[in-house]
Amino acid sequence: MELIDYLLNKPPEKLYKYREVNENNLTALFDDRIYVPRADRVNDKNELALAPENSNKHYDEIFNRFIKLGRKGCYILSFTILPDNLKMWNKYCEKFSGFVLEYDSKDIIEQISKSRTGSKWGYVKYNCEKVIVSKLVLDEIGKEQNANYQIRVDEYSTGFFFIKTPRWKYEEEFRFAFGVEGQDINFINKNDAIIYKKGFFIENVIPTKIFIGFNMEEKIKEQIIDYCLHKHIKHEIVNKSFTK
Repeated sequence: MELIDYLLNKPPEKLYKYREVNENNLTALFDDRIYVPRADRVNDKNELALAPENSNKHYDEIFNRFIKLGRKGCYILSFTILPDNLKMWNKYCEKFSGFVLEYDSKDIIEQISKSRTGSKWGYVKYNCEKVIVSKLVLDEIGKEQNANYQIRVDEYSTGFFFIKTPRWKYEEEFRFAFGVEGQDINFINKNDAIIYKKGFFIENVIPTKIFIGFNMEEKIKEQIIDYCLHKHIKHEIVNKSFTK
């Protein structure tokens, strides 16, 4: 399925993923995979920047169901454009005991486009704006007994997929957003969709470089370096002087 550049944003040449050392992250790395979590499992619990046009008990109940189902009906793959962010090294890499994966964006896009999922991409905008869900849409949702309805991508995806509160500005995020069919809400694609649960993998994605934190356990460091040598991937041991 063709990957559509919905936001008309040209991706940066390089994308970076900060990772702590744990079994899941190491397994994904050594298997050349990237995990894509469901939107209700990302670190910002205020994802989906939406607000109802009408706010009263009736519409608030419908809107809350809309948000709950929405977070279970889309998936978000987040990167940053910065390999040298001290806050992110401390937060996501356990104070330089983790690692940062560098990818060519074209490789990510190529592998995503080979999958059977739809996708949108773009830079995250950091503000407090909300995309308004109209009374008409909420009325239509309220009529559905089985919550089996669709949301028009062109009306809503730009907003709630790509807006975060300003406190996350330091992340300088570039992300991919995915939708599935058959899970209450179809955000992106209508045909040939794959149904996922808590998340799914993008396969056959190999980093171009790995930055290894100086506090990483030696045994893990050796495993990652061996992986780099086997895959002909550049690697670098970094410390706090590396970051801004």
